[in-house]
Amino acid sequence: MLFNEHMGGEEHKTEELYAKYLQFTGLMLEDYSSLEIAAVMATQALSLYRTCMNEEDYQRIVKSIYDKRNQVKTFDN
Repeated sequence: MLFNEHMGGEEHKTEELYAKYLQFTGLMLEDYSSLEIAAVMATQALSLYRTCMNEEDYQRIVKSIYDKRNQVKTFDN
């Protein structure tokens, strides 16, 4: 997973966080559209990256996300 490249081996915690966030997203789908949720999540993610990374690392991760855009799976796969 892309985010584990910067996590330093804390894969179990990351998987737990992912599961909790997925559950939260499911709850939000009851009241909001998928596009609304995705827009908020993407904005928050980029803001978090920009906040905690230096400019070089931020640019590298944004490029990595872009480069892997065709590898992204849908939730039904």
